[in-house]
Amino acid sequence: MEHICDLEHRRIWFHQWQHHEKFSVPFDKQPYACLIVMNLRRVQFVPYGMIQIGFSLIDSNCRQVVTAGFDSQLWHDCIDAADLLRHPNVTDENLVVTSWENSKLPKKFLFFFLECTGVFDIEFNNFLVLFVGENEARKQKTISAIRKQSYL
Repeated sequence: MEHICDLEHRRIWFHQWQHHEKFSVPFDKQPYACLIVMNLRRVQFVPYGMIQIGFSLIDSNCRQVVTAGFDSQLWHDCIDAADLLRHPNVTDENLVVTSWENSKLPKKFLFFFLECTGVFDIEFNNFLVLFVGENEARKQKTISAIRKQSYL
């Protein structure tokens, strides 16, 4: 996981996830928001791998997930399913808020993620961009857009 930049009090982290690796977040159970950017069309690990990622996010105290890119609605549904499996009796204290963005344009989904996320009275200090796939050009475009957004 790589610290990309800061935006006021918010620290923005970037991680390129490969479906074969174990995923963990080093935020010491502090609440955070996550943007999942899917850069692969559906592959064999879907949706099982998506739900496993959902469990990892929920277990590490992720409180809001925004999904973007290919299959963003499926990612959204898998995160919701993981949340319901972990917390069958959902309350305000354990709800993971999810939303998806159909746009594949980083500028559009990053603005929403960085400027419009928030759950109840929780103010996030850490924002994780979880990049799924191996497309180096899209990865660099996303990192560049994150840095540009942080300077707006």
